[in-house]
Amino acid sequence: MKCLAGGAISMECKLSLETKTTDVKILRSEGSKQKIELVFEELDNLSVNLADSNVNDVKELFDSIFQYIVKNKFLISFELKDESNDLFAEVAKDIIVQLNNEIKQSESNFTEIIALNPKKNEEVETFKNESVVLPQSGIADTLRQKVQSTDSQRSTI
Repeated sequence: MKCLAGGAISMECKLSLETKTTDVKILRSEGSKQKIELVFEELDNLSVNLADSNVNDVKELFDSIFQYIVKNKFLISFELKDESNDLFAEVAKDIIVQLNNEIKQSESNFTEIIALNPKKNEEVETFKNESVVLPQSGIADTLRQKVQSTDSQRSTI
């Protein structure tokens, strides 16, 4: 990476991230509680329940994608592997298209985060469902204290 100039990050740094394509599958289970899940194997088999309107799965998915890209230093593109033409397959295709577009549109943000924190295994923390990259330093400790202080002030109000 040629982003460093005299120990500082150059504003002309154009880090380009490779893109890895990974398969996503739809898991269909029959029975009294029909469960239809979109499974992301590359993300530790993280799944999104397509039969449930709860958005917590999707929030967790976005956090996991963020952490995965920052940790591995490459973008990820999802490809649906499913032969069905049912409603769930259509919903899954739409989700995959949206995810891939969001990742591609965020490429410059990911390159900046990675360039600013070139450690191989940087710490990625989540505060209040917002992903934040915090390097191991005094600044990170100060940020943690401020977040904790703000949270405790909110709970007393």
